Formats: sequence, structure tokens, C-alpha cells
Amino acid sequence: MWKPIVFSVCSFLIVIAVICWIAGVFSFAPAHHARVEAAPVESSKPPAAVEDNISVYFSPNGGCTDAIVRDINGASKTIWVQAAQFTSGTIAKALVAAKDRGVDVRVIIDKGKDDDEKSEADRLNGGEVPTFVDGQHHTAHNKVILIDHDILFTGSFNFTHQAETENAENLLRIKDKPELIAAYEANFKFHLSHSKPWEK
Repeated sequence: MWKPIVFSVCSFLIVIAVICWIAGVFSFAPAHHARVEAAPVESSKPPAAVEDNISVYFSPNGGCTDAIVRDINGASKTIWVQAAQFTSGTIAKALVAAKDRGVDVRVIIDKGKDDDEKSEADRLNGGEVPTFVDGQHHTAHNKVILIDHDILFTGSFNFTHQAETENAENLLRIKDKPELIAAYEANFKFHLSHSKPWEK
């Protein structure tokens, strides 16, 4: 008497399981075959404004570091840097990579910040990027990056992780202003002339 009932119940459950499997409710694939979604790649933030080949970025989290690294990665001739503070590993790695592909990279750091335990001077030096210390002034407070005699970054933005993620800063990207860039390059050479090679 019970056998037909049990058989009918089992048959009913098997049919339900098959329907659910077809509908995608159940998956019998081994766990290690589960598809893992790639983490989304955060796109670079656009500048806050652009006018006459001048772009402005603001921090925190306004795309300043991304803008700098993008142009460093595209450099083919020169990258000259003056930094009051330099603790951004992201920017330092991009500079070392540029040096490795033959770009003339030079960095001047304020003497008061060159031995900061978070300073990237050691990474730059290890990557054979000529790195110098400017001790001629109370503070060498410039924050300047000159790229290929054509692009200038300057503003309050220090080349640090904190400036990118926590501080209220501004950064200008200036392109195709030959007289302005020539003045900054002359100023860089002046400070380089009295700077000393960085030593650990």
C-alpha cells in the first residue's frame, strides 16, 4: 500500500528538482568552477574645468594623481620634478618606469622632507632616477612637474597619498604655453644648480 505512494512522492520530487535545475534555481557545477567577477576599474576623473589648454583638478579624490601619472606615462623626452614632499608611491613608480624607457627624469626634493620615513626618494634612487636635495632655502616649497617641454603641473597639490585622499588641494595642468613653461624650466635649472645629490 505504501510503496505506490512513496514512489509517486519520489517521482514528483525528482520532476520538481529537474524543473528547478532547468530554470536555474539550482546549480550542480563544482564550487571551484564558480565565475568570479573582475573588480571594476575606477575611471579617471575629468578635470573640474578646462579653458585655453589649462585644466584644474581639486582634491580630495579629484583625480590629481591620475592626471599626473597619465602624462608621465605618455612622456617621451623629459620629466623634471620639484617636490616639497614626495611620498606618493604611485607617482614614484611611474617616474621609474619613465626612466626605464629612456626619458630624462630628474627630481628635486626639499631638504627638510628628503629623509621622511615615507619619502619615495629611496625608491627613485634605487630606480636610477637622478634625485637631488635643495637645502638652499628655508623651504623648497615648489610643487612642479614639467613634461616634454610642453606640459606643466603646479598648484598646492603635494605629491603624496594624503594630498590625494584627505587634503583640500588644487592642481593646474597647463599645456602649449611655451613662454610660461620656459620660465619654469629656467627656474628648475636654477634650483638644480645648487641642489646636492640625494644620499640615504
